[in-house]
Amino acid sequence: DLDESIELHRAAILLRPPGHSDRSHSFNNLTNSLLDRFRQRGRGVQSDLDESIELHRAALLLCPVGHSDRSWSLNNLTLSLRDRFTQQGVLSDLDECIQL
Repeated sequence: DLDESIELHRAAILLRPPGHSDRSHSFNNLTNSLLDRFRQRGRGVQSDLDESIELHRAALLLCPVGHSDRSWSLNNLTLSLRDRFTQQGVLSDLDECIQL
């Protein structure tokens, strides 16, 4: 159940406070569940997509240049921005994808 998965991932984030080496993984796990729920519902609930983008941005901040997970975080963020661009047509999302 995606709702339960999302709640469990939120709880996992609390167990990995700021400074924890795997905090970005918890953010990415939560965003993947949010995106799955968004996609499962057809056009989805916009707040799931918006939250996933914000969490991907937070995860990316935890992965500076040279970090082994940076490419994964960049990829996840660009895919979410592309989804929102496809849905809403906001050019700034597409521009951000290109800049990343």
